[in-house]
Amino acid sequence: MKKAICAILAAIILLAAHAQVVFADQSITVVTNGGRKTYSPGYIMAVAGRVTNDGEATRNADVFLEIYPAGSPNSIKYYAGTKSNESGYYMTVFTVPSDFSDGDYTIAAHTAEASAESDFSMPSDAPKEVAFLGSDPEGVTETPTEVIPVSTNALALAFQGNVNYFINNKDMPGVVIGANENNEDCISLYKGEDNTPVSFDVELIDDLAAGSATISYYDLSETQLQTQRQCCLVLSLNEQLEENTLYAVKIDGDLCANNGSKLGEDITVYFKTGDSTTSTSTPGGTSGGSSLPAAIPASDLGKTVQNGNITTLQVDTEKASAILKKADMSALVVDISEIAAAGAQKAGRFPAAVVDLAIAEHKPIVLQDSEIIMYIPPEALTKGKEMTFSVMLASDETVQNAPGDTERKAVYIFSASSGVTELHNFQQAVMMTLPIPEDVSAPDKLGVYCLNEENNQWEYMGGRVRDGKLVFSARHFSTFMVAESRKTFADIASHWAKRDIEIMAARQIVSGVGSDEFAPDTKISRAQFAALICRTLNLADNAAADLFNDVPATAWYADDVLKAAKAGLVVGADGKFRPDDMITRQEMAAMIQRAYNYAGGQAPELKEITFSDKRSIDAWAYEAVRTVYSLGIINGRTDGSFGAADNATRAEGAVMLKNMMDKLGL
Repeated sequence: MKKAICAILAAIILLAAHAQVVFADQSITVVTNGGRKTYSPGYIMAVAGRVTNDGEATRNADVFLEIYPAGSPNSIKYYAGTKSNESGYYMTVFTVPSDFSDGDYTIAAHTAEASAESDFSMPSDAPKEVAFLGSDPEGVTETPTEVIPVSTNALALAFQGNVNYFINNKDMPGVVIGANENNEDCISLYKGEDNTPVSFDVELIDDLAAGSATISYYDLSETQLQTQRQCCLVLSLNEQLEENTLYAVKIDGDLCANNGSKLGEDITVYFKTGDSTTSTSTPGGTSGGSSLPAAIPASDLGKTVQNGNITTLQVDTEKASAILKKADMSALVVDISEIAAAGAQKAGRFPAAVVDLAIAEHKPIVLQDSEIIMYIPPEALTKGKEMTFSVMLASDETVQNAPGDTERKAVYIFSASSGVTELHNFQQAVMMTLPIPEDVSAPDKLGVYCLNEENNQWEYMGGRVRDGKLVFSARHFSTFMVAESRKTFADIASHWAKRDIEIMAARQIVSGVGSDEFAPDTKISRAQFAALICRTLNLADNAAADLFNDVPATAWYADDVLKAAKAGLVVGADGKFRPDDMITRQEMAAMIQRAYNYAGGQAPELKEITFSDKRSIDAWAYEAVRTVYSLGIINGRTDGSFGAADNATRAEGAVMLKNMMDKLGL
């Protein structure tokens, strides 16, 4: 019996010894996101680590976590229990509560057989370390996101710091703690005036290689920048965007970065969609008919002649005439790109017989030098005369500096002759298409300026970006500069209409109230808005006879008000215009509708007005409001109302007129 007892005791001792060997090498580690050692109330803390046994992962191990003031293990401030996964890793995420006072804290992690500690502090002056930087549709870098293609199916929001996943980069290099799923709930997307929710998925990543990939975006000042993919939250849309619709992305202030800090404030980002299709009758997207035929190489149309620094294609009459006579050829398009090196002065010379045939067939002549396109309508041709058209990219040394508040990007010299006479003016405007210079940060702020050779001053000509090209028209040839506007105002730095105001200033439609202020929230008068409409439509007709007894002939606005009245854009009542009255939003809508119709805008498919206060719109203005609302020119306010009788602001006027210009292609 004693021998049996001894044997049992020996077995127990042996088993105990084996048990001690089994657990002797178990260990646990504990880290925090980013290897961070300082936190503040409201920060997100990810506590993670790994349980191993003899270096091998211990899965499904119970892990207990405690956080307490340093040196006071009995004063536990946070407690959690979790388990290790198949790879031995564990993690818990929590928000540092407000009752954590300044000082040092200990994080203790325990299993049944092992323990580990880490520490952090709660300084009173911890800085904010995450901020919203900007946004862009994923993969789209040509233009800022004010207006984006309706076909867009993904959006990217850029932040300072990694917002996709928690990673420790100090005690456990290269270890991904886990996807920051908290941030999925911090993003919402809405469309239209009634803030209809839009379905989407947040594409979080937790891969180090993918996280370091580069993505482009535009910051709040419309400057194109690049960052790592881990700093972007990509929204993958589950439904098609609607054309000509305002969208809002709302970012909750609880969104946090890998270092634990929260955004701290709610942010709303707005963007708009354009049309689903664009009419492109001439190069660069101008409207009015079908697309141009393919360009004919210079070698197939004539011979090249060198005269000094000018290389000229002498077009063959028979070959060009054969093309113009074809019923399926809408234009004579000549490619002179290869007759000389890029940037050199090149020309196309068209015999009188070819010019006359183009006029008779009512077909334009188009001269193309790589991305530079000159569209010459038949009305601009001189009957019975040989005509020559040339283009050259000028060097920086040959021209003076750009106009104020602009930055020079490129300079071109266009010239023409009729017979042996140099031709400066045309009966109808010639359309030019130019490439966007490589170093342009905001294409919508590009403009074309013409050099007035009499006073040696640059004069604004216009120019719009269409289909990735800069398009402008001119009735005379000279030296033309492509310049990017840098004009802004100190009081619009954080204003919701900042970009639209800057674009309208670049288009020289709006100006400031001083050298550095725009006063965006100041009310705008009926006379002031009438003047803006005249400028927008470039009304040049002589003013009508005096129509209003309250518009003095000497008033600064008299000419504009009477021009607008002659065009049918403004009306009065009882012989009065009330020029100094502040314009209401419904009056502004009515003027814009008349201006849209005057400019030849197509009638939209009318939508039902969804404004919460639509019953407050006066009967005389209801259809005008409905029309411009259906066009996407006006939008309601964030609370879903329209505010028909409210006085409109300078910012609202600028935005509505820009929307109208974009809709009309002006």
